[in-house]
Amino acid sequence: MSLLSKLPRYTLSRFLTCRPLLGATLVLWGLLLATCPGAAQGLRPRALPARTPWVTAAALGPALPVGPVRGPASSGFDLTTTLEYSFRQPQGLWVRGTLDAIQFSATEQLTGPGYAYTLSVNNSVTSLLLDAGYRRAFGRLVPYVFVGAGGSYFSSSQLQGEQAGQAQHLGAASGYGAAVRAGAGLEYRLYRARLIPYVELTGLALPDRPVGGEPLRLLTPLIGLKFPL
Repeated sequence: MSLLSKLPRYTLSRFLTCRPLLGATLVLWGLLLATCPGAAQGLRPRALPARTPWVTAAALGPALPVGPVRGPASSGFDLTTTLEYSFRQPQGLWVRGTLDAIQFSATEQLTGPGYAYTLSVNNSVTSLLLDAGYRRAFGRLVPYVFVGAGGSYFSSSQLQGEQAGQAQHLGAASGYGAAVRAGAGLEYRLYRARLIPYVELTGLALPDRPVGGEPLRLLTPLIGLKFPL
């Protein structure tokens, strides 16, 4: 059976995988816009609402391959959920646990006598990370930086077939590995609003999971909402 017959199924699979993330992105933007009416009142010089030490958050954004892996890997989506604890308010040290889910695709070359194929293989990375950071408040703007580490599970679509009498296999083997990351973000405290919008730029590296012969590195700009508990 020719491997080209597999292509439509994987293209449809990738679309169905991305569609829920696109829908979730629209919902998150809608929630963010719903909190914006309080921004005009936020110009008044009044005290910020008190925050509890526990905060949960959700964020979405693109996953952008960087470095040598940028050639075989293409952009995907990143979805994160976090539970955060602050040692001091409104600024100081904090720690958080993060569940991070990334989906992207990578191309692989398949060549042999009389044929040459370029195929796209779906990949996903699910990571459980522990971050530690520091935030500093400047009025309603609260920038922060953080570093983190944890473990990841790398899953790749497996494509098998036969061409010219030879068995062919594409897709990296699934398995566990280490993950490290660092980043910076910015919160904006809306006046009399319980939700806290924020943006964050994160760099994630999986040294044990090569793509195209290079360790996987991703840059993820995120936009999200924090919910004080």
